[in-house]
Amino acid sequence: MKEQVRKYFDFPGIRVMLANNYKDTEGMHTHKKMSQIIYVIKGEVWVFYKDTTMSQILNSGEILYIPPNIWHDVSAKEGTKMLVLKYHSDNSSSDEIKGDYVK
Repeated sequence: MKEQVRKYFDFPGIRVMLANNYKDTEGMHTHKKMSQIIYVIKGEVWVFYKDTTMSQILNSGEILYIPPNIWHDVSAKEGTKMLVLKYHSDNSSSDEIKGDYVK
């Protein structure tokens, strides 16, 4: 597999991540107060949900909103490029965003 590349851009209450060859290293997790939006630029992304057989496949040009407190795991096909926007509705700091997930 090609090397994974992640670029982060932090703003008050918002974290933007641009990823190539994305592999979620957090595993199954949730965010206590943070919403997450995934946009697939190129490739295919798989989203799995805890305690359910439900999963989703996102293709180029598709977008997914994951609200707070939804247990999920994200993975992608090799060569995938995606944009991930994580944000707090209360404009929390970037440090709070980094520590918002629960395993």
